[in-house]
Amino acid sequence: MTPDVWTCSPQDDLASAGRVMTQIGCGVRRVMRTDVHGCRPGDTVQTSLQLMARYRVRRLPVLDPQGRAVGILSLDDVALNARAMAAKDFDGPFFFDVARALQAICEPALPAQRRSH
Repeated sequence: MTPDVWTCSPQDDLASAGRVMTQIGCGVRRVMRTDVHGCRPGDTVQTSLQLMARYRVRRLPVLDPQGRAVGILSLDDVALNARAMAAKDFDGPFFFDVARALQAICEPALPAQRRSH
């Protein structure tokens, strides 16, 4: 737990948030990932869920063929469009697919030396 929590309000702009981060020594490098994994616009939702589960992330950048971000796919986006059962002409995710991805994302990581593949 971090006892000294700084927050921003919904009315704050990004410049204000950036100033606060600078004041408290929280640079972007401390909170950003350098091993970014993304999906492509043509990927299936199931493929994207598998990536989310494998890399334990709730959001994936959607990358064009040149590797530029053209959007973000969130687990929330997928969950809100999931169905309980198959329906005619429905090839999207089911609740089970979303639950399985969320379980993998939330599962505590094993120490590196105990991980098995």
